[in-house]
Amino acid sequence: MSVRPNRMRIRKNVGDAGEAIKHAELAREDSRYKDVPIINIELDPDQPRQLNITSEEVINGIDERDEDLKMKMEELEEIKNMALTQGNVGTLYAPVGYELPGQRVRLIDGHRRFLAQLYKVIHIDNVQDGSTDINNIISINKMTCKVYPTKPPQDVIDDIAIIGNIQRKELNVYETLNWAFRRNEQHQAIHEGKSLGTRFFIEKIGLRSSQASKWNRIVTVGREQLKEAIEALESGELTQLEQIYTLASESNKRKRKILLDRMRKRKYAIKKKSESKFISLGRTENLVAIKSLINVNADVETLEKIDGTDWSKPSDVQRAFKLFLMAWEKRYGN
Repeated sequence: MSVRPNRMRIRKNVGDAGEAIKHAELAREDSRYKDVPIINIELDPDQPRQLNITSEEVINGIDERDEDLKMKMEELEEIKNMALTQGNVGTLYAPVGYELPGQRVRLIDGHRRFLAQLYKVIHIDNVQDGSTDINNIISINKMTCKVYPTKPPQDVIDDIAIIGNIQRKELNVYETLNWAFRRNEQHQAIHEGKSLGTRFFIEKIGLRSSQASKWNRIVTVGREQLKEAIEALESGELTQLEQIYTLASESNKRKRKILLDRMRKRKYAIKKKSESKFISLGRTENLVAIKSLINVNADVETLEKIDGTDWSKPSDVQRAFKLFLMAWEKRYGN
């Protein structure tokens, strides 16, 4: 189950991570756009989104004996699609990072875009050249990044990362919860143990007040108190925020353990009904209306995929609408 923030509220409150970025720029020297050799770019191991695939596997392929083969293959397929899009229309949003010694850049936001660029220069662009010197390829090829000359404060890094991720592809509950615990721990260390509060979750990730209060309750109880529940969430035994909130609302440790055991046994996460139900979406000749519907509601990845659509051509519009609907169902279908 993915976290479903209100993107319009995010844009209203922070724009394109505007508040967090403004904070960083006020606290440090101004960022600048810079063409960085791919060999000098590295991923942040503490990014909110969990990526199973590594840069080395994008370059060399995935070992078929890998225990995470299925997940990594799915991620690689997404990266391939992004690489094709970047080849056609370029990278719409530059990754964000900060400089490290040796002219290296560590990314705060844009990890999948970087991996897509890596795949593109090695497996698409390089096919024509036939070079086998990987180090040379990733040394001469560059990627435009928005770079801070010094490392921003950790809370600013975390805010930029979460907002950038949510705006482009939703995180699951486990990933967002890890970020929330870390941000709350940072806040408590600075503010004498005081938790973030409901308003923080409304403004940062666009949650409604009722949902925000649940998130606040969970992080206030704390990672350590909910350790078993978080492990169950990571393993897939639990899948919903409501389950974690129920456990966080029970202050008695013994009763909380009983509740968790019951959840594991019953697997009372929402189950899809076994029978499939299809509905017809009707017919229309108003292609302009379809274009408006997609442009207003589609995420960035979908807009990249349908860039170049001939909106006067029914077959092109039908293809674009199918891609939009598939992405919409993936985000909101559960």
